[in-house]
Parts: sequence; C-alpha cells; structure tokens
Amino acid sequence: MDMNANWDDLRVFLTLAREGTLTTAARALGVSHPTVARRVQALEKQIGARLFERLPDRFVPTQAGEELLADTEAMEQSALSIHRRSAGLSDTASGTVRLSADEAMSAFVARHLPGLRQRLSRIEFEVSANHMPANLSRREADLLVRDKVPDLAGIVARKLGRVAYAVYAGNSGCSAARGRPCAAATGWSCTMRCVPEPGWPSCPAISAIPIPV
Repeated sequence: MDMNANWDDLRVFLTLAREGTLTTAARALGVSHPTVARRVQALEKQIGARLFERLPDRFVPTQAGEELLADTEAMEQSALSIHRRSAGLSDTASGTVRLSADEAMSAFVARHLPGLRQRLSRIEFEVSANHMPANLSRREADLLVRDKVPDLAGIVARKLGRVAYAVYAGNSGCSAARGRPCAAATGWSCTMRCVPEPGWPSCPAISAIPIPV
C-alpha cells in the first residue's frame, strides 16, 4: 500500500462515502461528476485496494474502504482542530462566522446583527435558517443555536436563556380547554424528530389571560 495518498483525493473519498453517489458528492465538493470518479479511481490504484462496491443506486465502502474511512475521518477531525486552534491564536478577529439556527431564532439573530457588526467590523456573519441542526464537526457552521445540545464530541456549549410558550385562543376555545392538557385542547402534535419534545403540551390549561387585539 502506498502511504503517500493525496489529502485532496482522501477528501473526495470521504465525501463520496458520506454522500453515497457521484452526483451528490460532486455537488458537495463543487467539482464535476467525472472528477469525483477519477479521483476515487486514482486513490484505489495508489492504495492497491477497491474502496467501494458500486451498486446500482449508490456507492458503498468495502471493508478496505471502511478501514480507510475511519482513518480519514480522524485526519479530518485533526485538521479541523488545528483550524480552530489557529483561529483562536489570532490577535485580530476577522473572517466569516457561520451561524445555524431554526427559523424563529434566525429572525431574532438577524435583528441584532447590525449592532454586532458595529462592534466586530472585520467579521462577516452568515445566518442559516434550518430546523435541521448543522454538523459542527464537519464545519457546516461555526456556531449553532438550538434548544438541545447536539451529540458531538469536542464542542463547547453554553446556555443562552429560556424560551416561553403560550397558547392563544378565543373566549369559547379557552372555556372548552380549561382543565384539559394543552395538546388535547389545541390538537398540537410534533412531527419534527430533530426537535426535543417540550413539556407544555402535557400541562393542563388552568388559566386564561385576556389580551387586547
């Protein structure tokens, strides 16, 4: 086995192993479909082993591919760690910070960005609004604002605050809901598995506060 594998080829291999198809891997890497195939073939020739089973609908790592995948992921984590540490050693904060949050929190963050930009003029902020959490380990984002801590190694988490919920209804709805669980009274259900189940739907509706409209 040739141990002088090019990191660019390994990065292509890693992306194909994660994405499963040449098309999605090429899109993720920003290269052409043939480039991905050519890089993988070159890596297989250099290593002297077949790395993927080419099934009709996707590429699946062989045993040799699985072994190389584990080592390549470890290399990726080391490279990302070096990047994070070197960024922290800089005397002047500059560059791009990518923040991922759900739709509601992204709107809240966006309203406060002008003031933050005044204090950190050399920082460019990118806000991604998505209910699916970004993967910090793969640098899909630099900061993640969520209502639960993701199951990722090597991250630093801080509690930012609390979020309050309220159920709004007309007079007839409030009368009918009193004493019943909020979920039953409102027909509420959670279909997003990435969101932790909140506690308020099981709480009884015990009081109503009039709100002027």
